[in-house]
Amino acid sequence: MTRIVARASRYGGEHVVGTITQEQGHFWLEMGEALFTRCVHSLGVGWGGDVDDAWNIPERLRVPEFYDIDDLVHLNAPEFADQNVIEFAKVVGDEEETLGELELGSDDLVAREEETPRYEGDGVVVYAQHFVKGAFETAFEIEGDAFDVSRVRLRVARWSDLRLVVGFEHDGEEVEHDGWQDDTRSKDECAWIDEDTLKMDHREWRDANPALVELVAAIRANEGVETSDDDGDDDDDDDDVTRGVASLALSSIPAPSARGTSAAYVPEVRATARSPIRRRSRASTSRCR
Repeated sequence: MTRIVARASRYGGEHVVGTITQEQGHFWLEMGEALFTRCVHSLGVGWGGDVDDAWNIPERLRVPEFYDIDDLVHLNAPEFADQNVIEFAKVVGDEEETLGELELGSDDLVAREEETPRYEGDGVVVYAQHFVKGAFETAFEIEGDAFDVSRVRLRVARWSDLRLVVGFEHDGEEVEHDGWQDDTRSKDECAWIDEDTLKMDHREWRDANPALVELVAAIRANEGVETSDDDGDDDDDDDDVTRGVASLALSSIPAPSARGTSAAYVPEVRATARSPIRRRSRASTSRCR
């Protein structure tokens, strides 16, 4: 058996798709993309501290860190993109012999592509990403020593508009690898809610939960986040967020009310002057870096 090491650079990261409850989905949609990102990526408040506590988020509306919202997809891999390369080397004793490299981006290198599975349940779908820059490394073994880089094809998985390298084929046969390990530095984070998976029109939720809407407005104002996106464009007004702390009384916030969750009812949700966040659906191709 011959051991082959594969090293990819420069871009990649951790990408997850998971679900939260319907009420959590509406609440964090109201909070906005930038504050939701700060929460699930544990970016903290000021010099530290948990945003759930700092903002006095009710327990039922708190969500875990992004890597735990992964009941649908969890990938940590380099991107299949033209700015990336994968170098292959053969392990010879305690040393490595470089065999060649693949410049990524051409569909000719793709042996198989997997789509993100479509969700049909009752939760709200969340997308989250942690982009990094640096090197990714994995290894695999082949029979004999006749490894030819030109006969390598890649298995990729699609995540929103990204394609990520998740496996290898050599001479048409899949090879099992050890899994990507990265030596990287953080580049950017983002997270958003797929509004198409909300069962209730968000404007109706706002009308039914005035105390929560008031809480969100106070938090957003204290954090320096715009309360509407009236111009109708795709610019994210949430990027320049200050690091304040909201301290609010929550005694007036009601418990969640019962509502229908028929999978057949998926109303159109539009961003309006009353809603602080623009529409973000499964079809979105925006990237956070």
